[in-house]
Amino acid sequence: MNLMTLTDGALATFVVGLVTFVQWWVSERARTRQRDTEMVHWGGEVIDLMAALEARCEFPEFESDAPTYFQLIVKASALIDRGRLFFPNVITKSIATTAKPPAYRGHRVALLDELVRTYLLAKHLADPANGFEPIFKRKMREARRRFVSGLQTEMGRTLRRSSREKAGVSIPADPRKW
Repeated sequence: MNLMTLTDGALATFVVGLVTFVQWWVSERARTRQRDTEMVHWGGEVIDLMAALEARCEFPEFESDAPTYFQLIVKASALIDRGRLFFPNVITKSIATTAKPPAYRGHRVALLDELVRTYLLAKHLADPANGFEPIFKRKMREARRRFVSGLQTEMGRTLRRSSREKAGVSIPADPRKW
């Protein structure tokens, strides 16, 4: 065996290793993009739900085609559990109990707390014995803002960034002042 054959073999092994690494890297990027796409879709549904409940809080007398509180409760409950697929509970020693199914052990992540608030507010408003309070609209808007900010943080570097020159302006709430 001569030196040239050894060098050719080493080069071939290196090339195969490099190609394997590139294939792995491309597949990992595709998997990350798929997860991000699914997370954006889920997040969009959560935002829609929160906006619907916020509108119900702002216009409680408007019933027309608005989703019922029951529909909002069901949707919120399902979105909480779907969110656990992206954000599993945080397990700590103090709550590492086996009394619950594995997906429900520990503390849910803070991002899902905002969705739980949505669920609880919808349940509260669904009960005619509970009174409506104008502060609910503000609380729902704050929960939605925390959710959107938290989701952006979770998605981190995969989000598209906007440059400063694309920044909008503050728009008065009164359309006559536009």
